[in-house]
Amino acid sequence: MTDPGPIRPASDPAPDPVSKPAPDVPQARRVTPHRRIPSLIWLVPILAAVIGLSLFIKSVTDRGPEITISFLKAEGLEAGKTKIKYKDVDIGNVTSVRLSADKSKALAVVRLNKDASSFAVQGSRFWIVRPRVGAGGVSGLGTLLSGAYLGVDAGKSQEAADEFTGLEVPPPITTDVPGKQFVLQSAELGSLDIGSPIYYRRLPVGQVIGFGLDKTGHGIEVLAFVNAPYDRYVTQDTRFWHASGLQIDLTASGLSVDAQSVASVLAGGIAFQEPPGTQLGEPVAEETEFTLAENQAEAMKNDASAITALTFYNQSLRGLSVGAPVDFRGVVVGEVVSVDIQFDREKKTFVQPVTLRIYPERFFKSAARDSQAILAGMVERGFRAQLRQSSLLTGQLYVAVDFFPKAPAAKLAVADKTVTLPTMPGGLDELQAAVEEIIGKVRKIPFDTIGRNVDKTLVTADKTLTTINTQTLVEINKTLAQARDAIARVDKELTPEARGVLAEARRTLQSASTTLSPDAPLQADVRDTLQELSRTARSLRNVADYLERHPEALLRGKPGEVP
Repeated sequence: MTDPGPIRPASDPAPDPVSKPAPDVPQARRVTPHRRIPSLIWLVPILAAVIGLSLFIKSVTDRGPEITISFLKAEGLEAGKTKIKYKDVDIGNVTSVRLSADKSKALAVVRLNKDASSFAVQGSRFWIVRPRVGAGGVSGLGTLLSGAYLGVDAGKSQEAADEFTGLEVPPPITTDVPGKQFVLQSAELGSLDIGSPIYYRRLPVGQVIGFGLDKTGHGIEVLAFVNAPYDRYVTQDTRFWHASGLQIDLTASGLSVDAQSVASVLAGGIAFQEPPGTQLGEPVAEETEFTLAENQAEAMKNDASAITALTFYNQSLRGLSVGAPVDFRGVVVGEVVSVDIQFDREKKTFVQPVTLRIYPERFFKSAARDSQAILAGMVERGFRAQLRQSSLLTGQLYVAVDFFPKAPAAKLAVADKTVTLPTMPGGLDELQAAVEEIIGKVRKIPFDTIGRNVDKTLVTADKTLTTINTQTLVEINKTLAQARDAIARVDKELTPEARGVLAEARRTLQSASTTLSPDAPLQADVRDTLQELSRTARSLRNVADYLERHPEALLRGKPGEVP
């Protein structure tokens, strides 16, 4: 079979029949090229790029806001490592840490997760969690191994914020803890600190979350947080007091020592309770203000409606200090609020006003609405204020109020909400006035005239004795001699009975002669008596001179004299 040769496509032109190609010349063939399929290896980078792009887009769309937190120092913070946690759940991380423009603070830039955007609002608080030792105990021990992290307390505001000031100390109470916050007014802080416990019937129910000076700068405001459900026991009648340290009382029953707990002894504390016999009222609102008393006894006193009383004294106020008690027959019914001195331009003299705070409820079992009217009636019956000395060693003074029946008539003056209470001179003033009166009377005694008269009397007595010795005794001797002669004559003539009588008379005259002789004991006794009168007059003159120089000796005696 003969080979027909290559098959000619239908599109090729017909060969020329005249010209025949040489048999040894090859014919060109037209070949159509095939399409190549790309290699599968290129799918790997393309797929990686697509996945990376999708992850980038997802990270951009899923990431939350960026916030900046300023701290005094960035101890423990590391960019890219430090997390921010809420209830131990990561909600973001620190992306960078740098100094502020003025180099006074450290700025931590934090990227929050998208689902944590609600933390970027005003009122949120941030702090660094690290090991700390405080009044509430030891905290942050877990960071010893894991490292420091940022803690957060979510704010309740709806307004967004991106700059915050971090807390240097973690807040003792976060906003998610149920309870109420109260403001306690105190004269001093004592041993209280942030984290100090709060007790209700010796049960810990809260803690101190802050403190500072009040608006006047003369007192302390303590922020106390009471956990729920114990906050419902804080009513309008609730009393707060310092429960720090030990309370030692010495009464007729003996010595008693009391303390809320060991923690309150070491770190201080506050206790609250309603007065005995008081019904539990309605709970008060948050931020209600209360007075923080020094101890439980002071807190339980019913001091709801105090009266401000102004008193004036015309004596030295040395020893009277602010806080000194106002005493009514041994019961403290108030305290001294201020001690001042002012110049009265009308009278052109100085006055010394002392302001008192008196609690009328301490006089009566129940609070009286018309306490000023009752006090006015008491003043009309002699109710007065008086300064008294509480200690002879320290010289401290206190104000005593009592009834003085002999006090001059007076009325209670009322100006605004302040009453003016009449006063009485103090006991020392009365004693001083009595001493001055005695000294005045002593000064009026004419000791010089008395001394001169005594001298004259002694001189006259001496002259009289001399006359008796020189003249009278001579006359008496003569008379006795004559009497003896007469008796001798009569003796010869009288009967024996008369002779006995005369003998008795003779003995009597001899006794009289012996008694009146110059060396007789009677003469010596008279001389001794006159000399004693002379010494008495001189001693009286010396006493008068000493009293004039030392009038206080009437009360104290001579120095060095043992009482």
